[in-house]
Amino acid sequence: GWTLKIRRIEDVRELRQPGVLFVNRSEEAELLRIVEQTRRKGILTISEIEGFCERGGILNFVIQDDSVNFEINLKEAKQARLSVSYKLLNQAIRIYK
Repeated sequence: GWTLKIRRIEDVRELRQPGVLFVNRSEEAELLRIVEQTRRKGILTISEIEGFCERGGILNFVIQDDSVNFEINLKEAKQARLSVSYKLLNQAIRIYK
């Protein structure tokens, strides 16, 4: 029953909270600024940038053995007041605590 809207934003401040933000590889140079602006605001940050979770992102897609997997930064998810189900955690290839 939820409405999903996908849109490109120029500034993180345009994002309504709570929300989901996919950070494209083209934004890697701005990654630290983006993470700081979204931290603790109820925004799920997702990317496919190498080292995304290590740099403060919450969920990172990783290609491994020709399949798409994901990592989760549990510490950042909790700081954003997001709950992560144990089922999802069990599927992650790496959990950052």
